[in-house]
Amino acid sequence: MANTTSNDAQVMLRMHDIHKSFGELAVLKGIDVEVRRGEVLAIIGPSGSGKSTLLRCINKLETIDSGSIEIEGEFLADTDEHGAAEYADAAKTREILSHTGMVFQQFNLFPHMTVLDNIMLAPIKVRHITKAEAEDTARKLLAQGHRSLDLLVLTHPHDDHVNGVLRLMHWLPVRTLVIPAAADITQAPLSDILALAEANHTTVVRVDAQQTIAAGGISVHLYPEPCAGQEDGSMIVLASIGDYDTLVPGDVDTTAEVKFLSSCTYPSVELLLVGHHGSKRSTSDAWLDAIAPDAAIISVGYNSYGHPTSDTLERLQAHHIPIYRTDQMGDITVHLS
Repeated sequence: MANTTSNDAQVMLRMHDIHKSFGELAVLKGIDVEVRRGEVLAIIGPSGSGKSTLLRCINKLETIDSGSIEIEGEFLADTDEHGAAEYADAAKTREILSHTGMVFQQFNLFPHMTVLDNIMLAPIKVRHITKAEAEDTARKLLAQGHRSLDLLVLTHPHDDHVNGVLRLMHWLPVRTLVIPAAADITQAPLSDILALAEANHTTVVRVDAQQTIAAGGISVHLYPEPCAGQEDGSMIVLASIGDYDTLVPGDVDTTAEVKFLSSCTYPSVELLLVGHHGSKRSTSDAWLDAIAPDAAIISVGYNSYGHPTSDTLERLQAHHIPIYRTDQMGDITVHLS
């Protein structure tokens, strides 16, 4: 390459006379861009005008035909004596691009991985830092947006419901932890969770009767035994924000549903977290008729039980309830207008 460095250290990005075509279609025609330290640049234009192509050229997700790209004084690409773009070698390219980042229009997250693991992946694979270093950086970044949890409710202590709690509490302070009084607190991992809660000065509430807890603008009504009727001490949780109600029944089966419907006061709900991951022994027709949800979320991953079962899916469909599944969609966010 003709050039290797630039003398202007205040220029973070400089693109000069950028040309890019796809076949006979010229998308970028002589584009010049310069961004200095501390500046924020917005590029606007109609769909198909080349905005995304320009951004992708900065990260070498697309290669330019001619022109030059300079990042923090280092030339990623420059025009050779034949008028074509010549890129830095592979090692130099990796070094230069290690100082850039891009947020895609589609998030391109791996749905089978946690948020933490998604953030850690690129630094480990691209920058070759250790897993411990990547996790420490990722946790600090996540903590910038979420300082603490007001309330954490454990409906019951089964491993598939509480195994991630220790990692969560190590990363994010929890102000109040709620568990059913019937849960065996001597068995791991619940015993370890409670030990960490004590060390973190987290308030622990053991629920043995119906009660309502207010936290962060949300009203959380707790239905423990005998209302929920589960032998494992599972609670049913009703979370309300204004007039929007979400019912979280844990792993309740149809027997517990009958007991709940006959002995507890409850509203119709806007959202149902389907019981027991869509087991055929939960989410009965009577249950759906009574609580009348507008939508249902099935929290489920790969499993050997066949959850969610076709029986449960057919019952939800027969009640014309839209179904959202984490095994197909990944993380699901509910936005209230």
